[in-house]
Amino acid sequence: MPEQTFDKQRELAAINDLYQRWRKAWLSFPDTTSMLTLYDKDFDGMLYQSEENPSGLTTYKDVVDYWHNAHNLLATVTDWTEMTKSVSFLAPTAAIIWAEIMTELTTTVMSEKISGKMRCSIGVRKGANGWAIVHYHESRQLLAAQDKAGKWSFFVDLTIK
Repeated sequence: MPEQTFDKQRELAAINDLYQRWRKAWLSFPDTTSMLTLYDKDFDGMLYQSEENPSGLTTYKDVVDYWHNAHNLLATVTDWTEMTKSVSFLAPTAAIIWAEIMTELTTTVMSEKISGKMRCSIGVRKGANGWAIVHYHESRQLLAAQDKAGKWSFFVDLTIK
């Protein structure tokens, strides 16, 4: 069997396709089926860290349970605009996508929309079925301000509309 050579441009195009399907899945919420097809369900070592969960989800089953219950907190995602993105290959079959994204969403617990910039790192690997997500981490910028007395306050960079 001949050894396949690494075609960086072809693999980058495939990763970008996965990223666009990931973005579309967010904007199609609550269609969780689309989102779950993007994950490598056979990867032992899954990590999914959403901003609202205090700890990461470490199995594909945890990710499935999370997405099947996400509608209890998240109602809709109306904006998921990429501000910046990069892809770094760790190996021919592993890469990290890093993106800053402007989001706007509606929750089930607030009538107002929440918008703001979110940072995401997405670990992907190429398996028998192509590129799939094995790691996802999202966070918002924690901002700090010091008052006149020298006391620090912290807040998250988001807007409630």
